[in-house]
Amino acid sequence: MGFPAHPFRDDLDEVYTPPEWTPEHVERLMIEAYMTLLALPRERTGPRGHANAWPEYAATFEDLVAQVDSEQPEKRIIYRPRPTPAEIAQMEIVLAWPIQFLRGYSAEARALCARSLAKAKEMPVKCVARFQCITERQLRNRSHFAARAIANGLIAKNIQIT
Repeated sequence: MGFPAHPFRDDLDEVYTPPEWTPEHVERLMIEAYMTLLALPRERTGPRGHANAWPEYAATFEDLVAQVDSEQPEKRIIYRPRPTPAEIAQMEIVLAWPIQFLRGYSAEARALCARSLAKAKEMPVKCVARFQCITERQLRNRSHFAARAIANGLIAKNIQIT
């Protein structure tokens, strides 16, 4: 995964990293952390139900080509690469920031996490604001406040930018 290049320079192929912590960079890292979380394999929980003794079907190359060319989207196989251990470690660090730096600001932490998750799922932020019974502007302001507080906390702790 990675962030898009700097918004004002199209010639950059690598990920843009600002020289110091900024609220925008914190928000990008939060969105990427939620994207990593969503990409993790989900374990089945609860009762297994009826077990099947047959092994899983091993698709041949011809089967996979036929599924890709299929007109029925539900029959297509969607391959999502699993996150790397480095991405998972980064995700764990980033998702702990609201707990570390936003004590006493639960509404702001909730807004930042909900907004980041919505952006990671490519979901309209309006739905999140409506679910929290606030306006989009309030959600954005709370989220920006939280990101600014986290950026200031990271600067105060002298944590290297990633």
